[in-house]
Amino acid sequence: MIIYGVYFGEDFEILTNTFKNSIEQNTNHKYIIEKMEYEKATVGKQGHFNNVRKLEKWNDFIQQADEEELVVLMDTDMVILDDLNPTLTHDIAITTRDHPIKYNAGVVFVWPTAYAKDVFNRWYEMSKKILPRPPRELLKKYKGLTQGALALIQAEYELQELPCDIYNLAHTDWPRYSDKTKVIHIKDELRHACLNGIEPTDPVRKKLYHIYKKYEVRN
Repeated sequence: MIIYGVYFGEDFEILTNTFKNSIEQNTNHKYIIEKMEYEKATVGKQGHFNNVRKLEKWNDFIQQADEEELVVLMDTDMVILDDLNPTLTHDIAITTRDHPIKYNAGVVFVWPTAYAKDVFNRWYEMSKKILPRPPRELLKKYKGLTQGALALIQAEYELQELPCDIYNLAHTDWPRYSDKTKVIHIKDELRHACLNGIEPTDPVRKKLYHIYKKYEVRN
């Protein structure tokens, strides 16, 4: 198994170094993390443009990967608490939750077969297609352009679903933290608290804050 991730700019340096430290401390997984330099959007909104660039890097990695080795594509604002090793029944697995915004594509497990490579090409091409004018309802429903693009092509493929509360604990999932949780996604107000050293008063976020701080690397 190999973890692959990309990140943008100085703001993510601390988060990414913490992510790498948690991999080294808690797993035996190999990893490759690449920094992407800022590029001004030439089409669409800057945030959407950035995410399509990230997906392009993910797709490039999958197209070149050996299908005998499982790849885990991950955002780098995460803390990994244990070996991942899910039981996979499909070539691609995404994390989902019982929530109106079902998908969180911050963690994707991939056996890089020809089938999976086709999925990623379609996902990337659909993301590029809708980047200039993404449908407003799609963005609202899936909270992101690339997640929306994945939803548009999903009916064409068979994708496995894995629980966010184990493999990608974020946002509304935080209260579902348990000793089975393997990945915490450091998002929004939790990220603000962690990066600024502000201990949350909410018991759930406070616990996650201290877990993050255990692995934080600032140099």
